[in-house]
Amino acid sequence: WLDECEKSFSELKTRLTITPILTLPDSSDGYVIYCDASRVCLGCVLMQRGKVITYAYRQLKVHEKN
Repeated sequence: WLDECEKSFSELKTRLTITPILTLPDSSDGYVIYCDASRVCLGCVLMQRGKVITYAYRQLKVHEKN
C-alpha cells in the first residue's frame, strides 16, 4: 500500500461523502444519463459536460421485486 494508493483512497472517500453541486442544464448541449438497478432499488444521474444536473433513486416496492 503506497502513498499514492492512500492518496487515491482518501480522495475516493471524500468524493463519496460530499453532496454534489447541481448544475443548470444548457439546452444547446447534449446530456448523458447513467442508470443502475439492483434487486432492491433503482437509480439514475442526468449529467452534462461531466457535471450533475439531477439524480434520482428509489427502493422497489414489494410487488416490483420479481
